[in-house]
Amino acid sequence: MALVVNLVRNPKKSKPAKPADFNPYCIKPKTVIKAPLTVLRDVFCTKK
Repeated sequence: MALVVNLVRNPKKSKPAKPADFNPYCIKPKTVIKAPLTVLRDVFCTKK
């Protein structure tokens, strides 16, 4: 599938596809979002 996608893609607009992109059993690492403490306090500690 990656070969077919790479044949029809526009090289100026997209990056090459890898076979792992089409593997449903491949475990992808989760992205870690870093936020300042003030943002987290505003989200989780609501003032009522």
